[in-house]
Amino acid sequence: MSDISITETHINALFNQSSLEDIRIGKKTTVVCCTLPNGFNIVESSSCIDPENYRHDIGKNLCFRRIKDKMWELEGYLLQQEKYEAILEPKVKPIEGQDCSITGSQSQAFEYPGPVSEESIRASEEKLEQPEENTDE
Repeated sequence: MSDISITETHINALFNQSSLEDIRIGKKTTVVCCTLPNGFNIVESSSCIDPENYRHDIGKNLCFRRIKDKMWELEGYLLQQEKYEAILEPKVKPIEGQDCSITGSQSQAFEYPGPVSEESIRASEEKLEQPEENTDE
């Protein structure tokens, strides 16, 4: 079994380090906003069918469970991306004679072996070529 994984302990620690806000909307809906330590928000909601059956604590707990499920998904993506970049890093090679000035400074252009379409490259280049609006007026 691989040691590359997300653990329930990690998810619980992340959840406990987050700030939570919950509100009742209308007569039968609970909304919870979880702000992760890095500032990212996860918002979930829960509703019942009959307002007489509404219980805020049950709605919160359902939202908490869904938020933790989303955390598993997000942390899994992050770990997969870090693994991908660790494998990719040695494969990224400079392209001879080409410079890249996306950041506003001259830097070496690199060949990226990832799935990038010509259309998305052209769209990015067109966006970069558009003149900036003058906001000094």
